[in-house]
Amino acid sequence: MAYNVDWYVEDQVIYAKLVGNVTVQEFRTMMQSGTLMIDSVEIGESHFIFDFTRLEQLQNFGHMVQAMPKTAPKQMGWLIVVGENSPLKRFWGEAFARVAPAKFKRYDTIEQALAFLQKQDPNIVWQYANPMLLADNWPLLREVD
Repeated sequence: MAYNVDWYVEDQVIYAKLVGNVTVQEFRTMMQSGTLMIDSVEIGESHFIFDFTRLEQLQNFGHMVQAMPKTAPKQMGWLIVVGENSPLKRFWGEAFARVAPAKFKRYDTIEQALAFLQKQDPNIVWQYANPMLLADNWPLLREVD
């Protein structure tokens, strides 16, 4: 598995891409990183986009759901899952929605997710977005021990 979690728009939008098979430890590490990022924000809301488009499998899904924070960081805005409308990815997204301590949406494409956030949060400074983060060749972190 490979993944990345980084600011798409500094202090406002986190983008996490998951590729291949995801282990519980990798998912937990990614969630901890994202939570620390949101906790560091002092003003406004931060939104979290999970990109499942290249995700193949979530190993031990029940343990991954347990790895989700039980309470939202105070600056948490929307949690958005992006991934084609396959039955399995729809199930993962809906399961996250049930346990996520945040407002939740699911979209088929990243463009739909970003358009939604543009309507929901007029305070996001989009000119500071890092579109390279969305590129397929953006460096990803490899397996976590």
